[in-house]
Amino acid sequence: MKLVIHSTEQIVEIVAPGSDATGKARIWVGETESGIPVQLAILLVAVTAKERQDEFVAALHEKHAPEPADLAFPLRMLL
Repeated sequence: MKLVIHSTEQIVEIVAPGSDATGKARIWVGETESGIPVQLAILLVAVTAKERQDEFVAALHEKHAPEPADLAFPLRMLL
């Protein structure tokens, strides 16, 4: 599966079920190749091409305001 995703300016705190572990995640939105809309809460992104890290960071700062529907994650959606 391939996804095309875009970062938003929304940061959320993720709490692990049954644990005190938490982490901050950025909300990303996008769609699959076939057009299925997706929402992602991404805790960590690693850029393996060190010479392109600055380019990635610059692109990451180009955030979009999330749509109201992007701010809610119904439990049925979590895999």
